[in-house]
Amino acid sequence: MKYKEIYDAISSSGCTNVEDRSYWHLPKMDSVQKCYPLLIVMDSPRTNLRVRVRHELGVYGIVTAELGLRSDIDKYCKSMRRYIFQTQKEMADGLFEILGGAA
Repeated sequence: MKYKEIYDAISSSGCTNVEDRSYWHLPKMDSVQKCYPLLIVMDSPRTNLRVRVRHELGVYGIVTAELGLRSDIDKYCKSMRRYIFQTQKEMADGLFEILGGAA
């Protein structure tokens, strides 16, 4: 599996409402799908965060925001935190830290 370390971290995180919107597993991808192969959105009730995990244009990233807020309000936007990683391993370790050792 292409993103095994990331999926392993997610599966052991205790997150809920996990939505995998990834393209990497498709047999044929168009040029846009190749640029954005990984996108997973999930909720972490334990840390009160909504977490978005992505691999976009060669960059691994995690974006978090407060879980209880509606996404269309200013407070939600201000609660957002962005994390950038160089490798899949770094991202898996980052998930562990962000989710408070839950991963």
